[in-house]
Order: sequence, then structure tokens, then C-alpha cells
Amino acid sequence: MNIIKAVNILRWITRVLAVMFALFIAMMAIGQGGPPNPFRFEGKVAVELVAMYVMWTGLLAGLKREIIGGSLLFGGFAVFMIAEGRIINGLGFSPFVLIGLLYIAVGIAGRHIVEQEETE
Repeated sequence: MNIIKAVNILRWITRVLAVMFALFIAMMAIGQGGPPNPFRFEGKVAVELVAMYVMWTGLLAGLKREIIGGSLLFGGFAVFMIAEGRIINGLGFSPFVLIGLLYIAVGIAGRHIVEQEETE
């Protein structure tokens, strides 16, 4: 029973972090004059913008479907790094990785708990 409580606490911590980070990104986009249109840019910048949108979508999708949200976060992050041509190591992208890991961990743990309850 304690493991279920721990998973639920971790699930809510992850959701709060995701909402806070999604709002932070939205606030930055609005502060810059609205979300940028990736079709106005060329090449690498357009791909990076689409990857950012995928990561932002992953933050929100993970609120309902943790594994899908975490996968979108990692997929968008991978595309961004490939487009950038190098691994960016900094605080700006750390929340994407942390929240993605937490989403996937909570999603897998939640499925495992449900499967165990069904067999009992």
C-alpha cells in the first residue's frame, strides 16, 4: 500500500512541475510577442521550433497519459539535439529530461500496480 501512495505523490509532483514549466514557456513566448511561426524560419531553426512544440505538447499530454507525454518529451529533445548538432548541457533543457523521466517512471509504475491489483 505504501508503494501506491509513493507513486501517487510522485505523479502529482511530476504534474505540478510539468504545468509550471509549460506555463513558464508560454509566458516567455507571449513576452516575445506570441509563439513564433516555424514556417517563417528556414532549416535548423524551423526544426528546433517544431521540436520545442513537440516537447511542450509532451508536457501537457503527460498530465493524462504519462508514457505518451514522456515519449514526446524525449522525442522532441532528441530531434532538437540532432538539429542543433551537439548536446546542449544546461539548465534550460534539464526540466524536459527530468519531467520526461518522471512521466515514464510514473506511467510504468502505475501500470505495474494496476496489473498486480488485477491478479490479486
